[in-house]
Amino acid sequence: QCSYSADRDCDSSQLVKLTCLGTGSTSQARKGGFVYWGSVGVALVDGVLVVDTGEAIGPVCDDDFTEAEAYTACWHMGRAPWVSFSTSASSDKGTSDFVMDQLQCDQGASSFSECRYERTHDCGPGEMVRLTC
Repeated sequence: QCSYSADRDCDSSQLVKLTCLGTGSTSQARKGGFVYWGSVGVALVDGVLVVDTGEAIGPVCDDDFTEAEAYTACWHMGRAPWVSFSTSASSDKGTSDFVMDQLQCDQGASSFSECRYERTHDCGPGEMVRLTC
């Protein structure tokens, strides 16, 4: 969140120009608790990592989930780098119909649009990712 005061005596020589660079989409959108970059939305639902791939909404499976994916998830949502994550998590809310398995993000990726994953899964209800950003 940002704040500002309209009671300033700035003139045109004190303007600030801000340019945000990144790969893929250049704009971030929020809808229904999800943060979207391109067509992929990411949210934390009771701490569980949930994604909207544009085809389905559901949790991310913990298979091969590492620090690189935690980092990317937090950056995708516009939050500071991850603080902690745990695998083998479950949730009494939502579904165990996973939409991402074997998620692989290269080091430094800033959104899930830059990552690879499998749409089919072999995950059970206790294989969700719990994340704190």
